[in-house]
Amino acid sequence: MHFRNSRLRTKVTALLVSLVALWAFAAWVTLRDGLGLLWAGTLDQKVSRPTLSLVTALQQERRASMVYAGSVGVSQRA
Repeated sequence: MHFRNSRLRTKVTALLVSLVALWAFAAWVTLRDGLGLLWAGTLDQKVSRPTLSLVTALQQERRASMVYAGSVGVSQRA
């Protein structure tokens, strides 16, 4: 009878260990994805949005320069 109880305990322990390992893996995957999303949001907030306003300002300046260059006569450009 003692042998049968120890075998049952071993099976229950193995089942619990496998469930804990599965839970740890799922938690790690979820945490990794969550941190990736948090990093992407931070990158968007701190880099992409300020860069967008910079690029817009540079494009407006380029357009203004092209309008000026196109409106000035050839003799005045020389």
